[in-house]
Amino acid sequence: MDPRTAFSPYSQAWDGSIGAEERAQLLAQAWADEGVLFDPESPGGVVGTDALVRYIEAQHGESPGMVVSEVGEPELVGNRLRRLWIQHDGNGIKAHSGVDFVEFGETPDS
Repeated sequence: MDPRTAFSPYSQAWDGSIGAEERAQLLAQAWADEGVLFDPESPGGVVGTDALVRYIEAQHGESPGMVVSEVGEPELVGNRLRRLWIQHDGNGIKAHSGVDFVEFGETPDS
């Protein structure tokens, strides 16, 4: 599986219209049990699929109706992926923007 395809379920898991069960199913395809998400709100990291599901659910709970959208195509460098994103609140007003950096623990083709 190529890195963009491997990243897609993670990206889909941020969809606010899905519930925790579907979110967990998507993340099970893309996130390792030891996978870690770092951001300014969780500098110590969010470790594992279950914690990431709870984190995404909490983000949607704090910002009902938020939409996270990719900006352009993800860029690949070796086994790393970079993706720009933008978040709009429930009223369609830009709330945040940022960059995801993903390092695959193993080659997605393996």
